[in-house]
Amino acid sequence: MRDLFYGKLPYRMVSCTERLWHVANQLYPTFAIGLVFEGDPGLEGDFDSAGWAEALRRVTQAQPGCRIRLRGFGRFSHWTPDGRPPRLRIVDGSRWDGHSAQGAEFLREGLNADTGPVTEVLLLRGKPARVIIRTLHAVMDGRGIILFAEGLFAAARGEAVVRAPLGPPTDADIAATLTDRTTARLSRTSPLLTGTRRGHSLETTWYRATVSGRVSKLIARFSLALARHAQVPDKEKIRFSYPVDLRRHRPDLRSNANLTAMCLLPVGEYLTRDDPAQAFQQGILEAIERGDHASDTLNRNVLRDWPLWVMRLAGTALRGPKLIATHDEHSGQVSNLGFIDTDRFGAPGFESHRVFCIPPLAGTMEAFATLMGYPGGVDICIGAPVALASEGRLKRLTDAVAQELRGHAQ
Repeated sequence: MRDLFYGKLPYRMVSCTERLWHVANQLYPTFAIGLVFEGDPGLEGDFDSAGWAEALRRVTQAQPGCRIRLRGFGRFSHWTPDGRPPRLRIVDGSRWDGHSAQGAEFLREGLNADTGPVTEVLLLRGKPARVIIRTLHAVMDGRGIILFAEGLFAAARGEAVVRAPLGPPTDADIAATLTDRTTARLSRTSPLLTGTRRGHSLETTWYRATVSGRVSKLIARFSLALARHAQVPDKEKIRFSYPVDLRRHRPDLRSNANLTAMCLLPVGEYLTRDDPAQAFQQGILEAIERGDHASDTLNRNVLRDWPLWVMRLAGTALRGPKLIATHDEHSGQVSNLGFIDTDRFGAPGFESHRVFCIPPLAGTMEAFATLMGYPGGVDICIGAPVALASEGRLKRLTDAVAQELRGHAQ
């Protein structure tokens, strides 16, 4: 696929998925991914701000997707790499335990695809020291932000940075090569994991838990535990959406873009199987083989000609019904970002020991869970609107799921 240029600037068309997440960020700032690298708990870390600023400059040159801005209208909307460069902040993180949103007000700083920046790097002083990369979900997906992190740490070590050009393809471009089939909308019969919303707050929160050791069939066991410990009577109706990285179909592609498709699975139905984890594994493989994830991406093409202001109006109009709903098309999203070799995410004065991902959250969305493995363990993070998390419900769910996974760890 040939490169595209806006004058002398390269550009990439804005996909319907990216348009959707851009509007989500306008309605519920900040709809962003947070990738957190945690250092030795006994050390404060030694951040050389000038060295990190130079590393950020180098990775920005090699991966311009971290500084894009939105131009154009409707189906002619596109990203150009002339936005504000990523922001670098040094923050006192000594009072934050890293296990919940409490005490992490610094993670609420705005990111904006119209005015910039869309990406930022935070260096947190404290025990442990932490390096956090935040970016809008309209701009990058999980694989995209990991690619950016690899480049940032490589630059901080003085090594070469992997290049990731801005140009095509989009998620829709890849999906169209896999199928021409779209899928019908599902009925809103999947229960919300923590029961009914209590109150009408549009704020969000999250909790993190660590599981030491290796867990086989991780995403299957996690999904089943999440359904099993859901605080609802109709667990058999639980469905989860699973982000599928479309780069799997283009192994040569290096891109920071949001190239994620969604695959829906009726996890609640597997709870009564003889071998639930094996049934889940088979189910998700068959769904991907059918191209369900590509079909879901093509479904969003209906939004291609919608002006962003119309999408914002539609999103605002849906707030009322969403805030009183007890069921939806799915109960939540589960994203497995895979295994991270923490040795590759170190720099002078900082060594990564653990890593976890804070999911993008919105006040009317369902729960969103992430999984990240690393040598020695796996970290889970589950986020949800405060109205669904209140009265300790989300914390109890997170703890119960983590405890079940510990029973499978080796």
